[in-house]
Amino acid sequence: MRRPALSLHVLLLGAACTGLLVVPAQMSATLAGPGPEHVAEGYGGGVSSPDSAATAAGSDALAAGGNATDAAVAAAAVLAVTEPAAAGLGGGAVLLRFDPEAGTVERIERCNPAGAATAWQAALQQWGTTSLGAALEPARALATGQLAASLTAVTDRGPRALRSGALGASVRDAAAEAGVVLSPARLPRAMLAEASPYQELDVYGGSAGTLARLEPPATGAGLTADAAVRRVLAATAEGADGPDDDAVVGVVAADRWGGVTAVALTLGVRGGAAPVPGAGFPLGAPTAGGCGAAAPTIVTRTADRLTAPRDLPATGQSAYLAVVGTGGTGRPAAGAATGVASLVSGRVERGLALDQALEAPRGVRVGPRRMVLEAGLGADAVRGLGRLVASGDAPEAAALVALEVKDDGRVQAVAERRRGGGGSAAVVHPDTD
Repeated sequence: MRRPALSLHVLLLGAACTGLLVVPAQMSATLAGPGPEHVAEGYGGGVSSPDSAATAAGSDALAAGGNATDAAVAAAAVLAVTEPAAAGLGGGAVLLRFDPEAGTVERIERCNPAGAATAWQAALQQWGTTSLGAALEPARALATGQLAASLTAVTDRGPRALRSGALGASVRDAAAEAGVVLSPARLPRAMLAEASPYQELDVYGGSAGTLARLEPPATGAGLTADAAVRRVLAATAEGADGPDDDAVVGVVAADRWGGVTAVALTLGVRGGAAPVPGAGFPLGAPTAGGCGAAAPTIVTRTADRLTAPRDLPATGQSAYLAVVGTGGTGRPAAGAATGVASLVSGRVERGLALDQALEAPRGVRVGPRRMVLEAGLGADAVRGLGRLVASGDAPEAAALVALEVKDDGRVQAVAERRRGGGGSAAVVHPDTD
């Protein structure tokens, strides 16, 4: 794969922004090891995920010269080990990628049961620079017992190991017992994603509909915190298709060449449909509409050719934002869509910094007419939210991971501090200030 030299303005959020990462040739690939850090900023690419081991796997891939897809798949495979109730070989996956050479967004989706490894393989072959076996190595090193053996089988034989041999027989038996139709075994081709307009930007993926439905704020009036929360809730569709929010995890990655890849993994429902005997992982449950609103979201904008630091693609588009939900309330897709729209609108319209947009209070629906604040907010967070009050029966809002690429090529990776138990963020060359 040819690696373009292109400068992008990018924000990656959650499962899911994109950006340009330009690293001077003389800089070494010294990685700031991820851990409990929720915010990391610097050069050379970055990764954000809900788990420190997954973030480390993605960061190591970037530091070794891999691109954003290599990093995202390595991190996703680790999440299949560390987040087994929401992700795994028996589940599905959807990936979005901003192509810095073409200025377009592409999508690969295999959200049905046992489709994740097929989606990873397809993404690496079409967008990546490494093999599936190499990308799975950090996950294999963490796994034990039956799951380690299953990962070894997929490493050796690729996704077809889930359709043939002893492991394939166990998967088929579990699917027949649970009445589940498995994902197609063939590798999917990347397809151009369809854009929706928002604030003179183009939005792709799971939350495009929610952002497109946002009512314009009153002319000349600032968007208060209370109004911002209510506005996003009003735009969130009830009964959205897709997996339950608590059965989704995601990761976002940006590389030094301006590529961005965001991935959402899911078992459909938390814990999946049924265990796969002797395999160490559960089989996912089918969902209406595939990944639906749980899919990553990427936002692009038309760049100014006169001020752009490097040549732009023919489309003139540069990546700006990308977001993925990574856990939440359990209501199908609605929590992820609300969270992503809240983060994007906070960053774009309210001018909040990325970490502030991520931490800002969000609302949730409790029933068809009632809107309340999410659970777990302190008194300081509630101030200025008017009549929208906290409620004892409110669920926790969906967690997100995010990454922004600044105009000067720096990357800010951000993960949750409290929602979903927190997350982990890292960049390759951290700022020393």
